[in-house]
Amino acid sequence: MPTHLDILDNFSTRIGKKDNSLLNAIKLAQGSLPLAVVMQEPCNVADTKPYEDMIDGCPALQEVERLAMEASKCQYSLEDLSVFDLNTLHSPRIKDNSKDLESDLLAAHQTFWKMIQAKAPKVILVLTCEARSSKDENVKLLWSSLESAGTQDFISILNDSATTVIRAFHPSVYLRDDYTSSQNWSSEKIRTAKEVLLYCFQMAFCCLSHNSHTMVDKKNPKLMGTWRNYVHGNERVGWTHHLFAKGTLLEFALRRLELSGEK
Repeated sequence: MPTHLDILDNFSTRIGKKDNSLLNAIKLAQGSLPLAVVMQEPCNVADTKPYEDMIDGCPALQEVERLAMEASKCQYSLEDLSVFDLNTLHSPRIKDNSKDLESDLLAAHQTFWKMIQAKAPKVILVLTCEARSSKDENVKLLWSSLESAGTQDFISILNDSATTVIRAFHPSVYLRDDYTSSQNWSSEKIRTAKEVLLYCFQMAFCCLSHNSHTMVDKKNPKLMGTWRNYVHGNERVGWTHHLFAKGTLLEFALRRLELSGEK
């Protein structure tokens, strides 16, 4: 069976993308940990800059590295992760020049899913909220939202094996001043968003060393069950539901203490 990097290389040949975008995508995806981090177009200069320059000019990837290092207590960094682009090798510039964007993105998403199957990660950390709009039904399993951040599901990606999916959000949610300003976010909300995303990374590393119980979902055999975030019982929401739907950092902290049973 070809590796996920073989699949990426073959797709680049098929669409004629043997340039920096391929080299950077390979570098981002070659981490040795059984952990896949899903983003959408991790860096908008991936097709024009060499790897080191791309990282230097990409606050989102720098933040992923910071979060990985803090969550793992400096055991792992960006190079240990496999960062997969949902829109495989399709930068904004390539999309702008596409003659059939819907078809091109479907092919990119199908390639992405083949890479996920080939990598067969133990844990998938989803840092994009765009998978739900994919035309590929498998990719849709990796849906996420700001409100669902911190929830954990189990999906089947190959031979009915269980893969843990942790739903989170893109760090640009708090890195981009234009977004936080348009949403009227306070400094407390920005700080708490950072804490929530760090928590999701901590969950991911924790899951790498634990075998989780799964439940078969008869209505959708690919969705093998849901582990409700332990502080939410039967609620299908994450930490950010309480942060962004109900307000303040204090309410968020009190809710966390109340539902976790901490004293």
